[in-house]
Amino acid sequence: MPSKLQFLITLVCLVIIIITLTLTSRPTTSISRSDEHSIEEKSLRITHVQTTEKKVPDEKLVDLVPTEKFHEKVKPHVAKAISKMYHELKANGSIINDLISTKEPIIPNIYHYVRFNQSEMRFHEMLSIMSALKIGKADKVYIHTNYPPTGMYWDKIKKDPRMVVVEREPPTTIFGKPFGWVQHGSDLARIQVLREYGGIYLDNDCLVVNEFVGLRKHHCVVSKSSEERHLGNMVLMGTPDCVFLKLYEELYKLDYQRDLWYFNGGELPQYALLDQYPGIAVMADEGVQQGMMYWLWRLDRSVEETRSKWNILHLFYGHKDYTYHDTINYNHTNIRTTHNTFARLARWIYYDHEQPFAE
Repeated sequence: MPSKLQFLITLVCLVIIIITLTLTSRPTTSISRSDEHSIEEKSLRITHVQTTEKKVPDEKLVDLVPTEKFHEKVKPHVAKAISKMYHELKANGSIINDLISTKEPIIPNIYHYVRFNQSEMRFHEMLSIMSALKIGKADKVYIHTNYPPTGMYWDKIKKDPRMVVVEREPPTTIFGKPFGWVQHGSDLARIQVLREYGGIYLDNDCLVVNEFVGLRKHHCVVSKSSEERHLGNMVLMGTPDCVFLKLYEELYKLDYQRDLWYFNGGELPQYALLDQYPGIAVMADEGVQQGMMYWLWRLDRSVEETRSKWNILHLFYGHKDYTYHDTINYNHTNIRTTHNTFARLARWIYYDHEQPFAE
């Protein structure tokens, strides 16, 4: 009996083993060749994303302790979104420490002007472009406009082979939000132009007084516009791929304040980006502060002295009349005998002759 019982137990075990092997070897679903190909494609896409775009968990985001101005100006959802974008760009190899210059210039020596809904070129606007061509030794000067430039001063420079007019329509909204000020469209367009081409953006009333090769050895250069250290968006320089310009544009999407004149242009990027992420851009102490008006319109300082202090000057041309009661409509004739710093610079750029002409 024991031998028969052992035989039966052995037989049952063999049957169980055979059944188990049969079940586990059968596929639970059928996959056609097209399905296999689809799954393989999805697998490749996922692998590609994982190797080129690293996602940073929220708990691993480490930023500086926010300043009082940060809490005052930067909304929580803006701070969170910008922090996440910044750290993901950093994790994927973007340059986020721009304080160390490169060996050679990396910002293209291309100058950009944005002119919307304006055709006739005025003297000081022509002078700005002429300074970029003569002093800045621009490789190209792009005028982004929806109105072709006209007038005697445009005729003075239009034949230079480095001049390029680019047809560009002004934004009609700020990412779907209506304008508070029409100038906000130009504020956004200048960022988008630099992200597209790279180079140097200047307001139409800025003068180049030195060739600044050294500044172009960084990925992004901005200037301060006031004692409060707000970013001055009248002068911007950058490579198309620089992190600052990408995040600067993103701030318009996240929190456009239509009723505030300079919130998005200068205040928000200062507190949300430049203060919070040192090294994201170089802040140069160029002549774009409002105090420059006194130097330009009230004093009569030499070109040499001016050039020893700054590379670029913002004229604040539309503010000089009510700020310093300078109501002169400057042109190529009256600068010959006018005695102030601006007239000296204008003669130097236009006539290659700094001193006043005999009356």
